[in-house]
Parts: sequence; C-alpha cells; structure tokens
Amino acid sequence: MRLKALQSSVADAAGYLQSVVNYYPTGTKQLTGSRLDRIVEHDRKQSADDIVNYLRNKTGENLGENPEIWIEKYAAK
Repeated sequence: MRLKALQSSVADAAGYLQSVVNYYPTGTKQLTGSRLDRIVEHDRKQSADDIVNYLRNKTGENLGENPEIWIEKYAAK
C-alpha cells in the first residue's frame, strides 16, 4: 500500500492510507503486544507517516500527523 500510495494521486494515496490504518488492526491476526504485533504496528506507523508526508508535499497543506484527518479530507467517499 505504501509503494502504491507514493506513486498515486492525492485521493488514491488517501485511500491507501485508509487501508494501512484500518487493515487488520492490532490483535486481529496476531497477539497484541507479541513480537510479530510490534513489528507489524511499527511498519504500519512508518507507512502511515510516509503517506502523510507524501500527501503534505503533494497538496502543500499541513493537516498534522493524524492520518484520519487526511483520510477524511482527501479519500474518496
């Protein structure tokens, strides 16, 4: 999702960001707090941060670090 987002339109990147944030949240596929969970959640946060930075650069706006704000504003509804 991260790679696709970084090569897409603003609306598509926001959609990919939504997928990164919401896809199998902690505790749904692996035990919360386990080593695997920590790895997955670290990568999820890094991917979300990278997409938010991409959106910030692409739009020229700074809506902060919260992915939900970017999703609400730019993802297709």
